[in-house]
Amino acid sequence: MGSHWQRRLPHSVGGLALGLGALKTIEMLLRGDGAGPGAPGLSWRIPATFVLMAGYVAVLASGGVHYVASTALFCFLFFLLLAPVRDMKAVTGLALLSAGYAAAVFAIFTRFFFINL
Repeated sequence: MGSHWQRRLPHSVGGLALGLGALKTIEMLLRGDGAGPGAPGLSWRIPATFVLMAGYVAVLASGGVHYVASTALFCFLFFLLLAPVRDMKAVTGLALLSAGYAAAVFAIFTRFFFINL
């Protein structure tokens, strides 16, 4: 079993990301995007990303879903929310990017830092 900081690091990083996302959400909502109600602007996507991040942290904390699967899904949905695309080639690229990123982070943390994700 790893040291205390090794067990808590993934939760701490997730909490930090959630906190930073909350600050960005508040800033974007206060500033506004000028899109107006019902327009396809950022005003609905910013709170949606905050909810997505909260769900991701909850899934990681529960330990019920493998890190690579949950992180790949989170990244894919996050990318789609912030940069919506319509063509299949871009969606496929985002899916591959998300899966590659999740696998790379998992490998780096488990192989080089010896942190069990």
